[in-house]
Amino acid sequence: MLENKFLELGTGFALVGHEYKIKINNRTYKIDLLFFNINLNSYIVIELKTKEFKPQDIGQLELYVNYVDKNIKLSNHNKTIGILIVKKKDKYVIEYVTNKDIFITTYKLV
Repeated sequence: MLENKFLELGTGFALVGHEYKIKINNRTYKIDLLFFNINLNSYIVIELKTKEFKPQDIGQLELYVNYVDKNIKLSNHNKTIGILIVKKKDKYVIEYVTNKDIFITTYKLV
């Protein structure tokens, strides 16, 4: 199962939900994977795309990260981290997104 692959990223990850539903202005959206990392004291939003990267993918992820920050996380939690996984030339690229900066790294799925 793909969720288990993400648990290999390190310790402290707890799955909050798969296709986690949020509601904004009477419209329902689904976060692909929502984790909480106990060590980081932070929610982790993961969006999976099976197509090439599109700029609107970042906007979608930022919407979800901002929603979690404003509606789910507690005041003692650190800022939510967003991870966008997109298909890129038959490899998967993880793009870490925050509201201020975008960090790029790769992760090989086996």
